[in-house]
Amino acid sequence: MCQYYDAQCQVIFGSKAKAAPRDCFIDVNSKGDRFGNCGFSGNEYKKCATGNALCGKLQCENVQEMPVFGIVPAIIQTPGRGTKCWGVDFQLGSDVPDPGMVNEGTRCGVGKICRNFQCVNASVLNYDCDIQKKCHGHGVCNSNKNCHCDSGWAPPYCEATGYGGSVDSGPAYNGK
Repeated sequence: MCQYYDAQCQVIFGSKAKAAPRDCFIDVNSKGDRFGNCGFSGNEYKKCATGNALCGKLQCENVQEMPVFGIVPAIIQTPGRGTKCWGVDFQLGSDVPDPGMVNEGTRCGVGKICRNFQCVNASVLNYDCDIQKKCHGHGVCNSNKNCHCDSGWAPPYCEATGYGGSVDSGPAYNGK
């Protein structure tokens, strides 16, 4: 399933939140602490290399609501270039994934996805679907080998304007 930074920010910080600029991810996730990391290396937080920063701790902006969950997470606000970068740390234990990390499968670049806190080529998914040819560079291939079009492009082949999404899942999430 395709994952989106904006949708994940909205789940945590409310409907007006959206993904922070790339610089926020790089600045915060290069620290290698509980608020900015790419997972663990042994018992230590792992610093994100610049190329993997979009796959570490989620960074959001335009935050107007604080998270409401069963537990109270630690929230950090980091000054960014022209914005405020917001992140969370839930500390649910080493055996429970932290909802404050970028979701697996999130698109982190053209033809790339987040997997195990690394931004890797989507070919690791072993899809025999060429996104440049089939999806005209405006989407990714889903598990049914159909295009899941970016917002602004229409299924089935992402070559005409539309609302995004796929023939399998309908329009892309738009937060409304």
